[in-house]
Amino acid sequence: MITRTHMLDRKPGWILAGLIWLWAGVATAGPTITLQDQVEVTSPRVHLGAVARIEGLSRAARVKVAQLDLGPAPRPGLSRVLSKAYLKTRLAGRTAGARLRLPERLVITRGTRTVRASGVEATIKAQIEEAMPHPSAEVAEIRVAHLTDATVPGGTTTRVVLPEGSDFVGLVPVRVEHYAGEGQIRTQHVEAYVDLYVDAWQAGVPLRVGAEITEDMIRQVRVPQSSLPHGYVEDPQVLLGARVIAQMAPGDVFRTSTVKPAPLVRRGDRVRLVVRHGGLMVAAWGEMLSYEGALGAQVQARNLSSNTLVYGRVAGPGELLVGGR
Repeated sequence: MITRTHMLDRKPGWILAGLIWLWAGVATAGPTITLQDQVEVTSPRVHLGAVARIEGLSRAARVKVAQLDLGPAPRPGLSRVLSKAYLKTRLAGRTAGARLRLPERLVITRGTRTVRASGVEATIKAQIEEAMPHPSAEVAEIRVAHLTDATVPGGTTTRVVLPEGSDFVGLVPVRVEHYAGEGQIRTQHVEAYVDLYVDAWQAGVPLRVGAEITEDMIRQVRVPQSSLPHGYVEDPQVLLGARVIAQMAPGDVFRTSTVKPAPLVRRGDRVRLVVRHGGLMVAAWGEMLSYEGALGAQVQARNLSSNTLVYGRVAGPGELLVGGR
């Protein structure tokens, strides 16, 4: 049986135990730095603030301690192990008197992220649409080629760089730059292609070799430029009166290799020589020396006033636009 006297005798022991526990708590209180045993980083260098919990320090001291360098981070997707002994040596005398709680080994992994090609492609198209001088109704398609997913360190930023001074017609070289912090770590060279609608001219009826082309045989279409064959005829005036030199079916696009334009000037013809400079125009009469010339052809003539030889481009029936060979 426990008597009142016995309980009174034991009371000082309880008090002593409580004091010891309280003293131990006070003794362990104060600034502490607790390092994790496993952490993922995004920076190329490992700083203490990225791998530790810092408590009990002033703000200024905490910022300073957090910037302590523990060495290089591993390459993206790989790990690096720091031993307890290494950490002690690295941090000795540099932690503002805080108590260190270190793991036996600290495993540091550098994370990665994937920059999806689909997202970058959408960004390229949007930036080209904003930068190009063409109305959207004239654009048939914007294509992006040779673009793949990119694996980069976590925390990397990506930007698209368009060429300066581009008219954004046909091939447009684009750079995709990836930055980690302040440094550029990777560049992807990408080819974009801006395809515009253009007017082209097709055969509206079957055309046999030797046929003379008239206006009712021609059909105008508006199609993406990339769908047209090489050397397609851009000016319908070249076609009128021209001869077919390769059989054509309805819908075939006229090309310079399938028609022979009708000559507008021939040797011995009297032609009008026109020189234009800005808003000024000077004209003189000349004589054709070349055998013949269709619209746009470069031919030779003699100026009848000065008896000098000149070269000009056939601008119409009996007219040459003189401006160099």
